Amino acid sequence: MLCSLKWCGSFKAFQFITICIAIIIYLLKKFYILKNTQNAT
Repeated sequence: MLCSLKWCGSFKAFQFITICIAIIIYLLKKFYILKNTQNAT
């Protein structure tokens, strides 16, 4: 029981980290595109 609970917790933590990384990459891409468009004009 304890093992499965621990596994579930680590899986949730992994999901959370993956979502955080995805958001950071999305924001960086958005910022990078914004910077490029400002330089182009």
